[in-house]
Amino acid sequence: MIQLDVYDEDAIITGFKAQGHAGNNQGQYDLVCAAVSILTQTCVESLHQVAGLEEKDIPYQMEDGFLSIRLPKATAEKETIQIIFRTMVCGLEMIEKTAGSYLKITGGKKC
Repeated sequence: MIQLDVYDEDAIITGFKAQGHAGNNQGQYDLVCAAVSILTQTCVESLHQVAGLEEKDIPYQMEDGFLSIRLPKATAEKETIQIIFRTMVCGLEMIEKTAGSYLKITGGKKC
C-alpha cells in the first residue's frame, strides 16, 4: 500500500510524503503506483516550471517508493503553490476513492 501524508499548517499545504508501493501488479505494470508517481512528481516539477521556484529552493527527497517535499509555510502559502498542491491532492483522492486498498491519504484539505 502507498501511504501519502499531506503536510498542512493552518489550512496551508506545505508538502507531502509518499511512501510504499501499491502492490496490485496488474501484469508488469502497476497502474496505481504509476498514477501516484505521475501526480506527485508532476507536483514537484510544477513548483519549478509553473510556480517559478528555483530548483535549489525545492527541498525534496526521492528514492524508489519514496518522495517527500516540505516547503516553508511562507513560501507554500503563495496562491500558485497552493493550486499545485491542491490539484495533486484532488487527483490522489480520486485514486483513493476507486483504489482505496492500494492508497491511503492522511492530512491536508479534502477536495
